[in-house]
Amino acid sequence: MPITTKATIPQSWPSGARYTRGGSMPGTKTFTQLKAQRTFKDTVTAKPGQGSGSADLLFAVYEPAISYTPRPGN
Repeated sequence: MPITTKATIPQSWPSGARYTRGGSMPGTKTFTQLKAQRTFKDTVTAKPGQGSGSADLLFAVYEPAISYTPRPGN
């Protein structure tokens, strides 16, 4: 049964901020493959100068999601 892991940033303040993603998100794998990997991470960074005020502040909603697709007939 394929299991998909992903994460999105549906909202950001300021709205024009652009992020760079990294880490080791596995994408779509079986349970056995995920168990063997044990851990993964998703990193999100933003270049300086995109935030508001003198402190260059950014706020964002980080939304992780895990979904699975049952085999036909299950």
